Amino acid sequence: MSQPRRSLLPSAGLILGLTPLLFGEVPADDEDSVIASRPAGALHRLGTIRLCARGSILGVAFSPDGKRLAASIGKAALPMWELRRGRLRYFMPETHHSIGCVAFSPDGLIVAAGDSDATVHLRDAKSGLPDRERHGHGGTVTAVAFSPDGRTLASASEDHTAIVWNVSGRLLRRLEGHRQKVLSLVFSSDGKRLATGGRDGTIRLWDAATWTGRRRWTTGGASVTALVFAPDSQSILAEGGDHAIRQWDVATARETRSFRGHRDHVLALALTRDGKTLASSSADGTIRLWKTADGTLLRRVVMRKTAAAALAFSPDDKMLAVCNQDCLIDLLPLVTGANSNDFVGHRSAVHSIVVSADGREATMRVERETLRWELKTGALLEEIEEKPASGSRKRIEAHSPDGKIQAREARKAGDMVCTEVLSGRPICELRGHLGSITCLTFAADGRTLLSGSDDSRVVVWDLIASCAPPDPKWKPEEKDLKRLWAFLGGESAARAFNYLHVFARNSKLAIPFVRRQVPVPRDDRRVRQLVTDLDSDTFTVREKASAELTKMGASVDFVLRQALREKPSLEVRRRIEDVLTGSEADVVATRRWSRVVLLLEWDGSPQAHDVLEALAKSSVSAAVVRDARAALARLDKRTKKR
Repeated sequence: MSQPRRSLLPSAGLILGLTPLLFGEVPADDEDSVIASRPAGALHRLGTIRLCARGSILGVAFSPDGKRLAASIGKAALPMWELRRGRLRYFMPETHHSIGCVAFSPDGLIVAAGDSDATVHLRDAKSGLPDRERHGHGGTVTAVAFSPDGRTLASASEDHTAIVWNVSGRLLRRLEGHRQKVLSLVFSSDGKRLATGGRDGTIRLWDAATWTGRRRWTTGGASVTALVFAPDSQSILAEGGDHAIRQWDVATARETRSFRGHRDHVLALALTRDGKTLASSSADGTIRLWKTADGTLLRRVVMRKTAAAALAFSPDDKMLAVCNQDCLIDLLPLVTGANSNDFVGHRSAVHSIVVSADGREATMRVERETLRWELKTGALLEEIEEKPASGSRKRIEAHSPDGKIQAREARKAGDMVCTEVLSGRPICELRGHLGSITCLTFAADGRTLLSGSDDSRVVVWDLIASCAPPDPKWKPEEKDLKRLWAFLGGESAARAFNYLHVFARNSKLAIPFVRRQVPVPRDDRRVRQLVTDLDSDTFTVREKASAELTKMGASVDFVLRQALREKPSLEVRRRIEDVLTGSEADVVATRRWSRVVLLLEWDGSPQAHDVLEALAKSSVSAAVVRDARAALARLDKRTKKR
């Protein structure tokens, strides 16, 4: 990954003597940024919000207000994201020591991190300025946690101990008893207990008033890598052998419930604030969401490459942060529906997408399962586990149902180009993926495009919104539409579709205007008489007939081609071929009406339907008439299926 750009903050006097890397700020459009908003022109993003850092991510923590996210990575840089602005800052310089754990103080003012140099670092969570360092461990710091009142900090280490510190940095007590590395620790929500878990497969409870050991029990597992207290502080959850997550009563150490389904050891646990949902990650490559009341499995999320090393719920319990060792953090929204633009259920590369004929559902195939979504709400309707897909990679492209637009992958990975087939010119470029495009498909309405990528996401695009002009909120008047009408037939497809966007956004004014531009139906008897006059013995009659047919333009193409099939005289053939050659104006008109038919079909309103019916009976070219009739058939078909 390329190194991100950095700039010093204005308060340079406060960081005199520090390396330029410290407090390095990364712009929101850089690689190390949060993709927090939908790409321009996108209706939905089916997948996850993704963060990227410069190293393997080992731990993650939300600030208490949910506005920031801190991570521990393998280069001791301590990245901090401001989620709303998409800004990333690094709070520590890169060293050969790795940071393996991170935690916020309850007031959100301090962030603590433990590294492989046996040091606990404290930083101001807003400025990044160092507070102080805690030294006392004899091995890598594996976990840090603040007490609920924020007065105490606990740290665990590979030196088989945990240490309790006060806020001023004084060592209060060294907790000994584990026979191997201490891998996890957590305070109860009432602050009265501290639980520690070790590689020796034991959990120990400590009294927070005296820091004496109160209880110890064996979990049945090889090591306790993750611990969580229930909100009532009366029970604790951890892996308990057989890859099952077990819940114990802290007063009696008696097992009260188990959560079974993982096929390998558990790596991380997270519990919502209300205690109703438990998230677990495993070395089997899955994340599972459980209902804590009865152990029911609510959702299974398949990871793409590496297992999730850490999990964290946002303070409002609407987002789950998933981090792994491939330098990525995925923010999985847990609430889907009208207010959500992200559909959750997988983290695998998307291989194919199929939209139902009524446009209500989308079915996608990922590496190990098939998922069926409701497009309007984002609800996951069905999840079917399958074998991984295989096969050689081919050119990724798709055509709209009317055949007018081709979407294909661009040269740059993750980008797409939409091209108008009639002119062969590009309409717009679509950017919103972090990985290579793996599949493309159009919905039945022709304006909705779905793109899948090996970044595990599917983006739903609205082509009208994607073709927005520089000032999409501009409100045109009647005189403006007359001026834009000329551009709709231009060679530049991108500009023409910019103006189609203007027409689409102002359909109440634009559709009646288009209706007034539709030419009246031609008089076929008059056309046939003119064709007969082309063979007149009088030169002036032949010239007059040629001139009038030429003036009628492409609307008489069908009749003229019929006349050619009847093997007329050489004079008539020459004159008909001259008329069919047409003028530049006819080509422009054909392009314009082809694009207008597209606009009317995209609109799909009763008023647009009426204009299409008028076009189907008009004296425009035979090609445009056929186009209008085909659009009417597609609209009627979609209407019936609804």
